[in-house]
Amino acid sequence: MAVTAVVGLQWGDEGKGKLVDALAARADYVVRYASGSNAGHTVIVNGRRFVFHIIPSGILHERTTCLVCRGVAFDPESFFSELKSLQEAGIAYENRLWISRRAHLVLPLHKLEDEALDRLLGIGTTKRGVGPCYADRAYRLGVRVIDLYCPTTLRQRIRTLLEVKSPLLRKAQIEPPSFDDLFSWCEDVARRLQRFVADTAGILQKALSSGAEILLEGAQGVMLDIDHGTYPYVTSCHPATDGISSGCGINIVPQRVIGVLKCYTTRVGAGPFPTEEKGDIGETLRRRGGEFGATTSRPRRCGWLDLPALKYACRIAAPTHLFVTKLDVLAELEKIKVCSAYRIGADVLTEFPADISVLEKVEPLFREFCGWGDVKGVEAFSRLPSQALEFLAFIEEELGVEVGGVSVGSERMELLERQT
Repeated sequence: MAVTAVVGLQWGDEGKGKLVDALAARADYVVRYASGSNAGHTVIVNGRRFVFHIIPSGILHERTTCLVCRGVAFDPESFFSELKSLQEAGIAYENRLWISRRAHLVLPLHKLEDEALDRLLGIGTTKRGVGPCYADRAYRLGVRVIDLYCPTTLRQRIRTLLEVKSPLLRKAQIEPPSFDDLFSWCEDVARRLQRFVADTAGILQKALSSGAEILLEGAQGVMLDIDHGTYPYVTSCHPATDGISSGCGINIVPQRVIGVLKCYTTRVGAGPFPTEEKGDIGETLRRRGGEFGATTSRPRRCGWLDLPALKYACRIAAPTHLFVTKLDVLAELEKIKVCSAYRIGADVLTEFPADISVLEKVEPLFREFCGWGDVKGVEAFSRLPSQALEFLAFIEEELGVEVGGVSVGSERMELLERQT
């Protein structure tokens, strides 16, 4: 039995989708266990760009069965849009794509509520309705996939949701949908979704028992975790490894955890970002790295690599290997910086602070590295420029985890696995 998890170690957008796509070539099952359509995984194959928000990135490989488990905030509109893209590309998905009957639905009402809350709180969410969906799960007001097929339950839930949320929407000058419109939307989703609904936990349990190769696809990153991240500027779930068993619906422990990180740092939306570069360097990273959100197209904030944040993320996710992406973006820069610690007043911090007010005030302390030349076309990890290898060795030493591979371009094949 081999179970591998791919987890983001930063504020998401690390390039997990590309790695999952590569690893899925050898996987029997690819599993999404958390998050929702606020996450976007991009895979480029022969110049064609696929962006997945709900469907696991492994769907592009004919041998894989893809599971969307109960921990995912399931957005039917995003799901059906992704299906259309697969159809247009000639990718067959019948009988190898299944949605948990226990997953909670993101309703149009949730997206309106997300907009209303963002106007009040200014968190900078994607407005995809994911936070309100997870909140309703906790409030025991949510609509699960299985509830679509029980009209009595569905009617009761919709009436309650409208009663609870309509005052907030009207306060934000947003008109709530009518009961009839929302119920009709659910009926249409039930009809179109039915052939995909399954007991994903049962499927996964059988796969484990049979010794299948299982790939767990994390979404977003540790620094966005509802508990571990830079609260309140976080997502609404547990994208790190501690969310796997709960999100899958069975006890599952990966033998290998690959922590994915960019060789610089980005984040979307509001929140503290100690190594952010707001000048020419930040714009260069954004332009060369194509740093615009796969979900919202918003420009990402860009800055240098942050080791205190990564050490903290590694403590939580416990990666067995690291995968470093976008080495090509830093290629040909004269100097490359890495934050090794923070300074606040007379104190030097090597630990990531829990207090957001402290994080907002810290000054990053940098170590400089010489830049490296163009890495596109490099065919082996060991043939990377010596400056790049020195940079990667420093990351390994500081984090105490081996770098198992790197990405040197956006295409599917532009990654280098380290040979041991």
